[in-house]
Order: sequence, then structure tokens, then C-alpha cells
Amino acid sequence: MTAALAESSRVAAMQPAIRVPASASPPLVPFDLASTIERIGDAFPSTLVAPSARASLASFARGLPPVFHWLVLESRLTSDAPQRVDLLACIIDGGNARDELRRGLASHGTHPGLSRAALLPRWATSQGRLAQVPVIWLEWDAPFTRAEPLQLIGIDPRFWHPDAPRMARPSPRTQVELAAAGYAASFGVAHDPAVLATIEAAIEVLPRTSSAIFSASLAPRGKPVDRLFVELAREQVLPWLTAIGWPGDLAAAGRWLCDAIAPWEPAYLQVELTASGPTGHLGIEPRQTSGARSERRERRAFLERLVASGRARAEKVAALLAWEGTVRVHSPDGPLAEVRTFHLKQVTQDGEPPEVKAYLGVHYRAATSRS
Repeated sequence: MTAALAESSRVAAMQPAIRVPASASPPLVPFDLASTIERIGDAFPSTLVAPSARASLASFARGLPPVFHWLVLESRLTSDAPQRVDLLACIIDGGNARDELRRGLASHGTHPGLSRAALLPRWATSQGRLAQVPVIWLEWDAPFTRAEPLQLIGIDPRFWHPDAPRMARPSPRTQVELAAAGYAASFGVAHDPAVLATIEAAIEVLPRTSSAIFSASLAPRGKPVDRLFVELAREQVLPWLTAIGWPGDLAAAGRWLCDAIAPWEPAYLQVELTASGPTGHLGIEPRQTSGARSERRERRAFLERLVASGRARAEKVAALLAWEGTVRVHSPDGPLAEVRTFHLKQVTQDGEPPEVKAYLGVHYRAATSRS
């Protein structure tokens, strides 16, 4: 182990795996997805979100309730295939979020994108285990012909919780119960106990300084697998993949990991699990950009390597780097800070060279004198 890796391990052991927003940050403001996409308009980089894709996104999102706290557009960075841009949005528990969701569903619940998203109304009632689910992400795949979105369920109650540092780490059993409750609310049937056992076994062997954050069934995509999202230190990744019996190429995964994740940064992984164990799928993500100089430097270096290797076009990379920042906008309730962020994901299946995806994020906070 190098000195840098040893130091990152020491720091990781001293810090909670779940980070929360700075207490000085104003709370996130819910917003309407379609009007936001239309208002930002040409400011979306056309090399990543073509005008035709943007029009399709706005058309599909029109009529969704204005209750979402984060908007993300997913684009393929290393592909020159006809552009497909998927839509992701999340709702974060806290304040009046669940009450606002109930009201929003009462007035907008007939939207075709929500017609089979049964998780939302059940989560809004705050009953049973669902009361502990902190965040729900919905993902609609372009060209938006499938009614049922992918529904990502937060399985760590500490995630984005202001009291996270003082909260106890949930047990693997509790996290599996949250995943099971989300699955039952999403699809109206109990989850396969064998799949839940695989998820629990994977969580049980996570290091104490790491976290299992989200679970999602890929049933809406016609795949009988579950995806588990975890956060852990970079040097813990390969031992954990080994411990869960991941069947992929560990040496290649290590190269991709070191290319995308700095030694001092946490790694975010996505693995797919079945009743018989993990598949060869692996997603590797660095932390979402937050404006820190070191993060921006690392993302730029990674992206420049993609360009130098011929895997990504320079204009796409330049557009992505230019996206990050804060814009002051006006709303009926006063000025808002429109915060634009991005993150990246390398995705590989069964040893294939990874595809890199770019995610353009937007969220809003009440404007301060500095924003």
C-alpha cells in the first residue's frame, strides 16, 4: 500500500461515511422539472443535450408535480451514437416534502410517468419502514415510452440527514428491510427472499467506514436483478468486490478505479445482484462536483485522459466542465441560487471497456448575498 493510500485509509477511518450538507446552506427548494428544462434552454450544452433531446425531455416532464429537489440529465460521454438523454429526479425527505408530495400527486398524479410509480404515494404517507427512507430517485429512460420509472430507494436513513453524524449506522438487516419495503411499495408484491439475502450478505461485508446508500430493482427494464449503490474508500473497493464474489476482472477494475478516483476521495460503486450472486456489471463514480478545487482538478485530469485516448471528444469535455457553477434566478417567492453540478460514471459489463456517462445536475436554494 502506498503512503497516499495509507493516509486516505487513516482519514476515512476518522470520518463518517455519510456526509451531510453544510449547516449554513439553505434548504433545497422543490421545483417544476419541465419549466426548468425550458428556462435553462440553450444553456444546456448541445454536445451533451441536443435541442431535440431537450424538447423531448421537457415534453415528457410537463405535468409532473413540482415537488422534486434535484434534476439530472444523463448523457453518454464516450459514445457518438444517436444521442439519448435520460431523466432523473429526486425527492428528499425533510420539512414538508411528504406533505407537498401528497398535494402534488393529488393534482398531477395522472401523469403517465407516474401511473405505475406506486412508491411515491406510499412513501408520502410515512408509514412503516418507508418512513425511514430518506431519498427517492426516479429515472425515466429515453425515449420515455415505458410508463414505469426505475425507482431508487434510499436505504441509509443518515443520507442527507442533518443529524447524520449523531445517528447510529443502520444494521444490514434494517437496510434490507428498507429495500424490501421499497420493492413491495413499487411493485405490489414481496421481494424474492433469496435476492434480499444476497443484498444483505453484500452489505454485511462492507467495511465499517463505508455505507450502502441505495437499492433499485431493474424490473422496470425487464432485468431480474437488483442494483446496490455503496460508498467506500478507494483501497477498500477490490477487497469488497472479492468478498462478495464479483465475477469480473479485478485487475481491470483496479485500473479503472485508479483512473477515475483520487486516492483521498471515496468511491461510489454500483453492483448488480441476483439470487445466485453478483453479475459482471460494475459502475464506478467519483464524488459529485461541489466546487472544490481539488475535485475539479481531478475531474479535468480524468476527462483530458479520455480525450487523449480518443474515447471522448474535446468539445464534449469542455462543455461538461463549463456546466458547473451557480446562477442567480428569480422566482415568485424571491431570488434563488440555481446550482449546476455534474458527476461521471464508468460502467462496464463482463469485462468490456467501460462506457463513461455524464450527469448534468440542477438544484435550487434560496439565494444569499453571496450567491
